[in-house]
Order: sequence, then C-alpha cells, then structure tokens
Amino acid sequence: MFSIRLRIALGGLLFSIAALGGSSEFQVRDGDTVVFYGDSITNQRLFTVLTEAYALTRFPRIRATFVHSGSSGDRVSGGANGPIDLRLERDVSPTTRQ
Repeated sequence: MFSIRLRIALGGLLFSIAALGGSSEFQVRDGDTVVFYGDSITNQRLFTVLTEAYALTRFPRIRATFVHSGSSGDRVSGGANGPIDLRLERDVSPTTRQ
C-alpha cells in the first residue's frame, strides 16, 4: 500500500505531467477551471491543495480556478452522495457551484 506522502507526491507529479501536456509550456490557461473530482482521497484535499499551491506559486500570472469535489465514501461513478450525473451537476457544474 502506498503511504500518504507517496500518494501526494504521485498526485502532484501526475498533475504536473498532465498540465505540461508533454511540452515545455504549462497547459492550464488564464481563466481555466481545474476540477478535482473523486472519492474520499480527493475529499481529504491533501494532494489537491498541494497541486493547486504548486500551480499558483509556479505560475502566478495565471488566474485559474480550482474546484475540489471529492466525496467521502463515493466512487467516481457515484455512491452515497448520489449517482455520477447528480454529483457532476451539483458539485462540478459551474452553474450550480457557489
């Protein structure tokens, strides 16, 4: 089993690789919204907050919004807090987020 520190490091690394998109240019653009959607690990906001801090401190001119939509006890497909279509509408959709 992976330790929490290793999970955090891997999460940050995966985000960095995805954000760079295989190029030397950061792929998150000014005005973008980055959504962390998942289960109890996402709900803990450990790796998501570290990833957000990394992006905001390394690229301070980019004004991106980070949405943390983890739900304890759920899977990405849904669970205790509703099916995936309800969770996406309630927790991720910009028209319903506050």
